[in-house]
Amino acid sequence: MKIKPGARRDNLHPTLDQILGIVDQLWPLWYPDDADGALITSGNEGHPGDGVHGVSSKHYAENTASKKGEAVDLRLNDVKNGLAHQFAANLEFILLRVHGIRVSIFLENILKTTAHIHIQLK
Repeated sequence: MKIKPGARRDNLHPTLDQILGIVDQLWPLWYPDDADGALITSGNEGHPGDGVHGVSSKHYAENTASKKGEAVDLRLNDVKNGLAHQFAANLEFILLRVHGIRVSIFLENILKTTAHIHIQLK
């Protein structure tokens, strides 16, 4: 999976790495016209108070019991937004029912150039 310059995934919770592998397999099925594939726009970079995310964001390892980043963002600005809601709902279902992984998935900044899927461990 590609990663945006400046984003980091070197200190993500191992379950998020597993999720990203699953997303990498599902993305081309939902977005066959997206030649670039899924792109991580935000991982575990930054620290509380730096203004990148909310102060209590799970992107920041300091805010989690595991001391690993427990949230990632994947870009949506160049894929069909009409499918984004379906993709997010189906991904959450697959992660829970097939893999036993509990997550919160929601869409942020839809209809903006910063549109993305936020995936966070529960």
